[in-house]
Amino acid sequence: MEPQKQKTEVKIYTIHSQKGGVGKTSVALAKAGWVALKEDKKTLIIDGDITGTSLVDIFSKEKNNVRYLNELLLSDPLVFRQYKKEPERVGSDFCIPIAKHKKIFFMPSSSIFEDLKIIVALISQEERLHFFRSRMRDILELLAQNNFETLIIDTPPGLYGMSQAMREIKFNEIEKYKFKKHSIFVTSPDRPDYRALFSTLSQIYVAINKEVREEWLKANSILFNKFSAAGSRNPAFKLTEILSDLKSLQEKRKVDEKILDKLKDTASLAEEFDIEQILETVNHLINSPESREHPTPFQKWCLEIEKI
Repeated sequence: MEPQKQKTEVKIYTIHSQKGGVGKTSVALAKAGWVALKEDKKTLIIDGDITGTSLVDIFSKEKNNVRYLNELLLSDPLVFRQYKKEPERVGSDFCIPIAKHKKIFFMPSSSIFEDLKIIVALISQEERLHFFRSRMRDILELLAQNNFETLIIDTPPGLYGMSQAMREIKFNEIEKYKFKKHSIFVTSPDRPDYRALFSTLSQIYVAINKEVREEWLKANSILFNKFSAAGSRNPAFKLTEILSDLKSLQEKRKVDEKILDKLKDTASLAEEFDIEQILETVNHLINSPESREHPTPFQKWCLEIEKI
């Protein structure tokens, strides 16, 4: 009997938030930087925020005739069947390399108003979630066949629609690949933001079968993230206040303390930056280990993302 061949592991990070503007895209880019530049893995950022793309700045100057995730999601079954026969076309047509970083690619979603009108109306319909979940699973499997070892999906704000589909996605047992999924929930340290996320995650956790709750906790992280103008106070010191506030909320609503424990995974961002600065900073931290000893606030934030 021939020994079983070891499957190639494909890591999938899905990035979620209860509200917009908390920095999901910055987290996606930083995580891509660590995986691609430190671990030398071919990495793809998928702009699944189809309600309002945040990655236009990257691809607008990289490539003409851009093709969008929207097209793959809404492809006619006969057209999509052809992609399954020729998976390399998905890699060549939809995955754009980021300049100066050979291992990092991205798949944009469309910011064109007409495209948004069509897909937002469809993705918000609960009865269509099964289709989008199945289609995204097929897309991710095709991307694995293009030798992507890490797939990072930036989902729309709100823990429903595409975000829900990505959390619930399950993969086929295909011959060469083993998929491992991790969800990152991002919030700002502002009280309405973290309270909303905490309440929703508590409901999700309670609804999960008790036998798999520990597994669920390991496969999810909660991350505090913050954009602050110069001169404003660093939100990092507010963590004790946040934990105290959520403890009282937990006792009042009688939710499971395991969710509160997840809030130990924290990071804060206290300065302005651009997209390229994230990747440059991660690259600097990799190549200059001494910079880890006394990191700037921005470097500290990048180092926190590495741990997830």
